[in-house]
Amino acid sequence: MALPRHIKTEQHKENTENVNVQNMLNTARTGILNFQRNPSDMEVLSKATDILIECLEIEPTSFESVYLLAYSCYVLNDFSTCMKFFDLLDETETNFPAADELKHEVLQLLEGVQGTIEYPPLILENELSQEAEHILTEIFKVLDTENKGYLGIDEFNRHILFTGGSHKVDAEQFNQITRNYNENAQLGLSLQGFMNLYYEQILHDPSEFRKDLELYNMDPYLLKPKSIKAAQCA
Repeated sequence: MALPRHIKTEQHKENTENVNVQNMLNTARTGILNFQRNPSDMEVLSKATDILIECLEIEPTSFESVYLLAYSCYVLNDFSTCMKFFDLLDETETNFPAADELKHEVLQLLEGVQGTIEYPPLILENELSQEAEHILTEIFKVLDTENKGYLGIDEFNRHILFTGGSHKVDAEQFNQITRNYNENAQLGLSLQGFMNLYYEQILHDPSEFRKDLELYNMDPYLLKPKSIKAAQCA
């Protein structure tokens, strides 16, 4: 979800009288947007959240500050903390459409990730569940046909095409992927790197992960193999 440029509520109209707080909110908003453009720059997000906390110290009823803190957690995929900020907004019974929209999206993501009584979770305590790790290990073994312990670009591209991707990655893109998700990127994409890649995908869209499991003939909810089949490049 994109960060709205302006949030219109009765409280927002009142806060415009406090120019200092409004300027601080604008600075924090810019910081969050800059972090979304460059997620590796944690310092800019940290400064933005510090500003928002300071805004709340000045104006404890600044609903926009609470919303932007929730949004900061959202971009970090920290959905449980995000929901705590939504609980604060709910207690005020504020008419806040932007917050309602974001909360709905976060709840959908949590529903897809946390599982149910019948089905195991995909992520547990901010880590892949044991069931998810096991199923990803099985997929990795299928792709790692030579048992090297890592995937090269050809094996990774077979996986992309098998799971519905329309374009292979080139050498530069593959190297970037391995650098982003591996501790040692020289050989290729390791099992841990493969899991790290899917962890991020699950946080953004768990339904895509379940679709991939179905393509590998696995139960997407029980997280158990039906019968693993090798991925073949189309």
